[in-house]
Amino acid sequence: MNDDYIVKIDEPADSMFFIHSGYIEILCKNGTTPLVYFSKGSYFGEIGVLITGKRSLSAVSKSNSVVYSVDKENLL
Repeated sequence: MNDDYIVKIDEPADSMFFIHSGYIEILCKNGTTPLVYFSKGSYFGEIGVLITGKRSLSAVSKSNSVVYSVDKENLL
């Protein structure tokens, strides 16, 4: 879906994500300014899972997307 949040800043980071298809926008800490765009083959969320324990940025789906997640327990 378009403009659906996958994760929001400061949420607990209990999984990371792999993009199978679609277009994901990562937002700056202000929550509105795009920082980077990811597409098929990209991944995100690893920093929160492996280092900080919480989301440092928000991720929004900008198209119909298929995104797989791996929870922290299985990742480690």
